[in-house]
Amino acid sequence: MNIYLKNITKQYEDKPVLNQLNLEMADGKITCIMGPSGIGKTTLLHIIMGLVKPDSGKVEGTKDKKITAVFQENRLCEEIGAVKNVKMVCDKKVTEHMIKKEFNEVGLQDYDNKKTLELSGGMKRRVAIVRAVMAESDIIIMDEPFKGLDEKLKEQVINYIKHKTKGKTLIIVTHNKDEVKALSADLIILEKDSLGISAAYCE
Repeated sequence: MNIYLKNITKQYEDKPVLNQLNLEMADGKITCIMGPSGIGKTTLLHIIMGLVKPDSGKVEGTKDKKITAVFQENRLCEEIGAVKNVKMVCDKKVTEHMIKKEFNEVGLQDYDNKKTLELSGGMKRRVAIVRAVMAESDIIIMDEPFKGLDEKLKEQVINYIKHKTKGKTLIIVTHNKDEVKALSADLIILEKDSLGISAAYCE
């Protein structure tokens, strides 16, 4: 089932963010969301995930669906290693060897015997991405997942995501149309007026 946002309105301290927003995201495909910084893209993702309640309106198509996410912050357990960060959200059948194989596919090396806090920002980002991909899910939501990655790594990670998530619904916030093209994604562009985000168009 597609995901539908119907007449979503949200404001913070009388500041409008979303205003009567209606969107549709295709089931089993990648949808990218673009818009100026501060327009409310992260709020929109949090509403889809159920972390934030809209003031009015409803989200359809997510009930009883398992959702995993890559947030703007990596949200890793930094006192343990990279492998354990992934293993703790996976099925018990997932072994350390399997996780290390996934790390290799995103070019992640030199993480053994290190706490996650000792890893670079780009390394942490890839751990967060692998964790979201390997966890059992129907929907994966990613908020600017490629930040901190150079162009070569970004291409490698995008290919990994496309290959590993076929048939799942992905919603990805990005500022880069080249990423949308590389992901072969549908695109929703948010626009703002005096009442908040009230219009969106697709390409």
